[in-house]
Amino acid sequence: MVQDNESQARLQQAIHAFQSKGKDIRRREAGRIDIEDDFTAPNPGKKDFLRDLIAMEYEVDPNDPDKSDDAQLRFVHIAFDRLINHAKAVLTPNVISWNALFERRYTLVVKQLFAYIVRCMSFKDKADRPPFKISIKQQKAYDVMMDQADGLTDAWKEYEGDPEAPEIVRLLDLLETAVLELYISVLDHFTKDTEYDSVLVSFLTVLSVRADGTWEGYSGFTPKLSAIMAISRLCIIKYAVDQRAKVIKQKMQQGQSQEEAERNSPSYFALISEMTRRFMVGGGEGWETTPT
Repeated sequence: MVQDNESQARLQQAIHAFQSKGKDIRRREAGRIDIEDDFTAPNPGKKDFLRDLIAMEYEVDPNDPDKSDDAQLRFVHIAFDRLINHAKAVLTPNVISWNALFERRYTLVVKQLFAYIVRCMSFKDKADRPPFKISIKQQKAYDVMMDQADGLTDAWKEYEGDPEAPEIVRLLDLLETAVLELYISVLDHFTKDTEYDSVLVSFLTVLSVRADGTWEGYSGFTPKLSAIMAISRLCIIKYAVDQRAKVIKQKMQQGQSQEEAERNSPSYFALISEMTRRFMVGGGEGWETTPT
């Protein structure tokens, strides 16, 4: 019990460090977009194209209603919802507060991010999509996610959409893990030249385009940044919990007792602190980079 309390306290300490750094980044980023003439007006001809990339309506082939161009994206979103539910389940209220009132709004923003990534990556010619750079790690995570989504799409048809079929459950678990890996890789992006190389920053730029073609101001954009920060905090903590559990399991398989394995594994504080340092400054020690 004492060890559990100490572990919980270290986790809480790491979360506070992440929140403090995140709030500072959020204030500076939101303030930037409220500066008059900080950006020129969006290209009117591109407005609808850009907004379609983050639309939550799934595209359907009118000649084949059962075939959706966004079939994989549907399952990515389902897996993301499962991820959020599982992330909340491993955390107690005193570890991280979660306002249910904003849950749907927050998750919607990140679902739009996944829609943006999947749709942009579907372009055969990179010149046809918004300019951003995908890291090797992100490309690998994306490929794994889409492979899992493809497999789930096929299995869904084979098992006639039975969500309780063991194979469907197994594939959803794999896709959920892949979704988390991709999201973490998106946060973990070195922006050595410009922050707009980041797909997340590229997405936020598109997200800030209003329906009338103007840019969102501070009051409209801040809640969207808050959504990214809240979901990122939740996912980072879930990722740290999963990683620590994975290492402990490996050490126990190598012959260590559970107590030894827990003592010799990275703490929550170490895992979350390292991710916070990397994600909030966009690089490792010695890098001269900008916030992602």
